[in-house]
Amino acid sequence: MSRVYVWVEGHTEEAFFRELLVPHYARSGCYLQPIIVSTSPRYKGGVVSYGKVRPQIIQLCRQDATAYVSTMFDLYALPKDFPGKDLPTYPTSASLSSPSVQEHIAQLVQQRLIPQQGSLAVEGLESKFNDAAAVAEVVKQAVDIFVEHTIDIPRISIVSRGRNGGPVTSRYAPFELDISRLNYQPLANTLESH
Repeated sequence: MSRVYVWVEGHTEEAFFRELLVPHYARSGCYLQPIIVSTSPRYKGGVVSYGKVRPQIIQLCRQDATAYVSTMFDLYALPKDFPGKDLPTYPTSASLSSPSVQEHIAQLVQQRLIPQQGSLAVEGLESKFNDAAAVAEVVKQAVDIFVEHTIDIPRISIVSRGRNGGPVTSRYAPFELDISRLNYQPLANTLESH
């Protein structure tokens, strides 16, 4: 069983994880643990800057090196100081499979690699970090795995009805989501490493 800690922006995202994703992934041996981002000593929720989130993520990574750590933040309101925020956006995860995008990713990876780190193994192929073909193959494999395990969030468009395209109205009704009776537990009490 693998564990994944997921930093979420607020209580709604936490409830979404606990009610929908945790049970689904638990059946396949993956235990998700949503954690609400802390923005101040007394307040949780809402990502105001990367500087506030980064230390929390790093601390969790150091605290539990056997688990995976991920995030689920609203991209439309993501602060500008987040790494990669200025990179181009792609409509779906599958669009990352296009040759031009993979070439761009491979170039970024090569810029960050340090030759002293040794060799890079790609299914039995040993090569140096500066081998562009090996880096491109690793990028392709990583993107393929990412696309296979990603659920794209659909884009919702609100369109008015009628010939004149009258005004669109909306409203929000606050609600309380009682999750006190939900107590999802892992399917097994043993930890497995793959």
